[in-house]
Amino acid sequence: MAQGAFFPPAYPRNNMVVTFLGTTSGGGPTDTRNCSSLVVDAVGNGQLWMVDCAEGTVRQFATQPYHDARRVRISDIKKVFITHMHADHTMGLITLLRNALGIHKGDPHEAPREERPVRAPKIEIYGPRGMRQFVRTIFSLTHTRSADQYCVHELLMPGETASASGNDIEELHPSEEPGTNIPCDADGYWREVTSHKLHGGSNHVVVDAGPIVHRDPCIGYIFREDLNLYPTLEDSEAPYKITPRMIVALGDTSDPSALAPLVAEAKGAAVSLLVHEATDAWMPPHVDRDQRTGRNRTERSVMERAVEKGHSTPAMAGHFARQIGAERLALNHIGARFPAPPHAAHTPRDKFRRDCMAELEAQATRAWAPANGARAMAVQDYDRIVVPPNAIVSTSAQDEGDDMYEDAEHGQSGSTRHGLPPKPGVPGGHGRYRGHGGHHGDSRKRENSGGQAGRREGGDSKGRHWDQKKQRRHDDGAGY
Repeated sequence: MAQGAFFPPAYPRNNMVVTFLGTTSGGGPTDTRNCSSLVVDAVGNGQLWMVDCAEGTVRQFATQPYHDARRVRISDIKKVFITHMHADHTMGLITLLRNALGIHKGDPHEAPREERPVRAPKIEIYGPRGMRQFVRTIFSLTHTRSADQYCVHELLMPGETASASGNDIEELHPSEEPGTNIPCDADGYWREVTSHKLHGGSNHVVVDAGPIVHRDPCIGYIFREDLNLYPTLEDSEAPYKITPRMIVALGDTSDPSALAPLVAEAKGAAVSLLVHEATDAWMPPHVDRDQRTGRNRTERSVMERAVEKGHSTPAMAGHFARQIGAERLALNHIGARFPAPPHAAHTPRDKFRRDCMAELEAQATRAWAPANGARAMAVQDYDRIVVPPNAIVSTSAQDEGDDMYEDAEHGQSGSTRHGLPPKPGVPGGHGRYRGHGGHHGDSRKRENSGGQAGRREGGDSKGRHWDQKKQRRHDDGAGY
């Protein structure tokens, strides 16, 4: 079919942005990291979807180093996805809801009306069994009433029943709307738990979920684009195509391999980013000569101890990234023995912390061995990872191998890749730490925390083209 037979279809032009609010393990919080939480701007319209909410997450919003479009806001949170019920992943949820839902204007002790109107919840919470009872009980015991409503959907594993009724009006908290009980399917997955329509066309962002191995029931979430560029055509007839993006965000795990078949099901999608825990790691003598990260530890003993506790090492994260073909790998849930280094390492202590992070990245990268040459990233609080839109590709014979892409902000076709989204398969960013045997990678499309975040995103040279500056502002502030 000739290229001119159809105009390029409506397709996603927004960046997907992941902002890390807490990156340490249950041994925290520490003076350099809060416990687990991140937010995803997957849709590009300002909505934020949160994964886990540790104690102190509300304060993390308040102490962000950004005061521009990169700053995330509690009021923008619409969905929360809890991976498991451990305290370092859930205990910030109540204070987050109190802030996001607003203060009830009436008497908090006033009994709700017998026939209360059904209201759309401002925030939907998805999580394992126990999530509904957890929120309802603490709201009740703390006499909490909110201006807006929430609801809880429980993802039930085989043989489980809901922790509390999701639709019994007599049991619902006055600030709670009915939620659903979502049993896993015959494969043990929760396919299309929720979705959101993207602007233009018949395209959606879909959330799938599946079980991963931890000490207690734990869930991994998949945020993926479901693109239908030409609803009336067969795939073979479509004049353009685009590779859908996918972000895989895991909870604590020593073995997420059960999730791999669900990842592989996504039609034509690429795993743009894998967020995987790396709770513990062995530091070789050339990095930790004085055994400051632990005495008499060996690579084998560290791995065995991590698995015993239901956790992973960087190498284990790298192996899973390789299994699912991840294009980028972010290491989080980093043990308290590994404080985050400052961006400017001046003291021996700071340099040691930087070397440890470089070693974590190196171990994961060696196991991952990505074809695109990327490097694993040991993230810290307030890091942002930007996943730009993939290029739209013409399928016509006369233009085979050529990309048809548009400026994500201006909607104008271009003849070069100056400031535009990279082609599928091109690495979007690498690690940042330089340690023993490490190196600085290309930090394009990835920002570090703190005041130097913007400067580390490739610089702001005087010779930068005007359109490139405009594109950078779009990349940093997409959808905010």
